[in-house]
Amino acid sequence: AYVEAGHGNYSGTAQFFFCDAISAWVFAYDEESRFNCQNWLIRSPNQNILAEASYNILRSVKSNEPWTIKMGERRQLPLPEFTLKCFDCKYDGTFCGGPGRGTCVNNRC
Repeated sequence: AYVEAGHGNYSGTAQFFFCDAISAWVFAYDEESRFNCQNWLIRSPNQNILAEASYNILRSVKSNEPWTIKMGERRQLPLPEFTLKCFDCKYDGTFCGGPGRGTCVNNRC
């Protein structure tokens, strides 16, 4: 799971994680940091949970099927553009948030 560091009281209130219950990657926000498979805001298409590649969030974004965004309680729409990229922190000391938020060790935040 990727957890957003946030600022102040919002630290840890948003994250990407894989939901086994719906076989999909999801992004969720919760002020109480109670994440479950029902409170997602955006989600990937269903992933083949038997394939190791399905656990690679970057590959799920590159598929031909769009991610979905939840609009209210009953409406879901395809997300026309969605990009995730992996950036190296090796050459930028502030990339991981800097002092008090995160540091780069072995090219990982």
